[in-house]
Amino acid sequence: MRSPLGRRAVLHATLWAGVLHPARPPATAAVISRGNAELSNSIIASRDTNISPKEIYNQLRNEDALLPNRNGVDGSGGSGRALDLGAGAGVSTQALYDVGWRSIVAVDPSRLAWDAYAAVGDKLPEGVRFEHASDEQYLARWESASRERFNLVIINYAVNHDKAVRLAKLLLAPGGHLLAPTNVQQDYWFNQAYEFFDDEANVLWTRGTLGSYSVLFQPDFTSSSCQGQWCPNIRNDDAVRQLKL
Repeated sequence: MRSPLGRRAVLHATLWAGVLHPARPPATAAVISRGNAELSNSIIASRDTNISPKEIYNQLRNEDALLPNRNGVDGSGGSGRALDLGAGAGVSTQALYDVGWRSIVAVDPSRLAWDAYAAVGDKLPEGVRFEHASDEQYLARWESASRERFNLVIINYAVNHDKAVRLAKLLLAPGGHLLAPTNVQQDYWFNQAYEFFDDEANVLWTRGTLGSYSVLFQPDFTSSSCQGQWCPNIRNDDAVRQLKL
C-alpha cells in the first residue's frame, strides 16, 4: 500500500533557512545507500521503503555545524562517533559519511528500506554498521554495553522536546551536538521544527521553515501518543510484523 506521506521526512520537508552554503561535493565515493535519484518536495512512498527526500540530506552535507571538527572531533573525523537514529534506507547515513564521519551507527525499527537500498551486499565501509532496533531498544543495549558517547546524534523522526533533551544529555560526548525535529506542541505530531542541542541539552538554534516549506516527520513509534497512519497500533500491513519495537 502506498501513502501520500512518506516514511520519514515527508510532504514539503526541508532544512534550515539562512544557513546553507554552496554545495560541497561528497568527500568520498564510498557507497552506503544506493538511494533514489528522484528529488521531490512532495513524494509518494510506502511506509517502510521510502527514501527520505534527498534535498534534506544534500543540505545536511552543507551544514557546517554538523561537520566532525565542529563536534569536538580533531583531525579528519576518524576518531569521532555519529549516531543516526531512524536511518531508514541510509540516505542520512550516507550524508554523514560524505562530510567526514567514519564511525557511524545507523538504527531503525524497520530494516526493509535498509535491506533494499543500503550497500550491504557490496559491504559497507569500515566503521559503519546497522542495528535493527527502535531507539529505546538501542538505548537499552547501549546502556548495558560500553556506554561510549557520540560526537553527533541526528534523529530522522519527530520527537517531543523533552525526549530530545534526554537523548542529548545521555548520548553526547563533550563538544557534541544533537539535531532533532521536535514537536512544536507536546504530542502533536503534525508540526515540527528542527532543534540543535549541545552536550548539556541547551538549544543552540531552532528552524522550522524555508520559504513556504514546513517540516513534517513521521511520529515517534515508541511514544504512547503516536498519531497517524505510521503508528503500529493502527497499522495492519504485513510490514508491521517485522518492526522492532
